[in-house]
Parts: sequence; C-alpha cells; structure tokens
Amino acid sequence: MFDPASSGVPAICSTNPGLGTQVEIVFDERDASLTKTLDLVQLLADVLEEAGYSVGEDNGWLKHDESGLLLLPQIVAARHLGDGSVRTSTTIQVNHRAVIPEGVFDYQHAIGPTMIESFCSGFDQWRQTDFVPLIDSLLTKPQSCTNIKMGLPEKNGRPQLTRVVMFGPAMQMKAQPQTADAARSGDETSMSDGEADHPFCDCCLFTHSMGSFQEILESEQFCCLRLYAARDLNGLPAADCRLNGDDYAEGKAALLAYIGTWPGAGYEVRKQYVVLRCIEAET
Repeated sequence: MFDPASSGVPAICSTNPGLGTQVEIVFDERDASLTKTLDLVQLLADVLEEAGYSVGEDNGWLKHDESGLLLLPQIVAARHLGDGSVRTSTTIQVNHRAVIPEGVFDYQHAIGPTMIESFCSGFDQWRQTDFVPLIDSLLTKPQSCTNIKMGLPEKNGRPQLTRVVMFGPAMQMKAQPQTADAARSGDETSMSDGEADHPFCDCCLFTHSMGSFQEILESEQFCCLRLYAARDLNGLPAADCRLNGDDYAEGKAALLAYIGTWPGAGYEVRKQYVVLRCIEAET
C-alpha cells in the first residue's frame, strides 16, 4: 500500500518561508533563565498523537508511521495582540520519499490565548483539513475523502495513467439571515456550519473553478491545492488559491468568479484542501 523507503533527509522547498522548528520565548531579557524554547516538531507530534496517529522522529522531521509521510513544521511569524492573545503563522512541509520527493507545503494561521495554544490550534486545523486527504491520496482505497478519477492518455512514451483528485473536508461558514424578531431585539447573526439554504458539496469549490486547473489536471505531478473563497458582510468577494504552497493566480480569479454565483447575501466562507496524484491506469 505504501512505499516504506526510509533513507535520506528531504530538502526544504525553495519557496517555503519557514524560519526553523525552534521558537525561543524570552520572558525577561535581563535573565537568561527566563527563556523557554518551543520545539514545533514535538508540538505537532503531540497534536497528532492526541488524535490517535502514530508518529516518530526521523532526522529532525516527523514521520507518520502508517503512510510514510514526512512532516516539518516551521515558524513564520508570531505576534502578541492587544487583548493578550497570540497570533501565529507557521508552515508544514510534507514529503514522501517515493511519492512526494520534492515536497509540498502550506500555511497555518491561528490565534490562541498563549503561543503554545496558538501553534497547536493551527496544527490541529491542518490535521483536520489537510492531513486527511494527504493520507487518503496514498491509499489504494481512500477511507475518508470523496474523490474523482480521470484517465490520462499515453503521451510521448508515457503509459496511460489515472489522475486521482482527492477532496479534503469542505468547510463552510456563513451568517444566517436574521428573523424580524431578532432584528428588532438587536441579536447578532449566528454562524452556520453549512446546513445551507443552497447546496455545497465536497467537490463544488474545485469543479466550479476547474477550468483554471486544466494544466494541473493533465500533469503527472503530485499537487496540492488550497482553495479559499469568501464574501464579507458587505458582499465584497475575496479569494486565495495556492498550488503546493505558492500563489496560483488563475485559480484565485476562478474562485472570485465563483463567488459571484452564490445566492443570498452577507458573510460566507468556503475553503478546502485538494490533493491530486497519478496512479497506474486501472484495467
């Protein structure tokens, strides 16, 4: 099911802005004893182990035992906010020595009451949304994710292949319309988890912007797409699309156009992580 090759230390992606796996917290610059070092690799291990995953250290990286995926979390930025909370930004790079030798990465942004809790919150969001399709993409029979398959014909001596598109959990948040009674009482709109007054399924973000991904679909490369589309309270659209961690302008433009087709008005966010892999053509 998995290739367990286990030698060699992966190179860090050239565009990965991570600054390292260690974070030093200085509580008092006058007293060196009041300095604490956080190990992001260990924090990610704690988050994954708490969720039931078996992981271990591998040459400074974290290795998921079942899949062989190698994980490297790194700090990008950390900032104390006015209310005492902490905003953190990190990256997690993912390699597999047989399937993803060049690696992919993506960002995690979070806010927590402490720096440790903020880091762990970002890692746990990644676990729920990104890690699941990454693991499923390596399985002969995916266990958790919706997926579609399409054939790639023979090309320049390359044999026929099957392109698998693995859809991570589709996240939707929206402000529910206020009732007349709520409006009179001044109650705020509440957030919905997508029990939607209009349909939104696991493949919607991708299929409604698929024209911008044609070149990716036709390639043999292992690819990860971060899809984010939002409409603010005033109806203004915003989108972000990343290919293996890097900005992908064509996808962003397609997502902005997709937002224009949403019914209703007001705040809404849709986001998803999508993994694409080629396997041998099924006979």
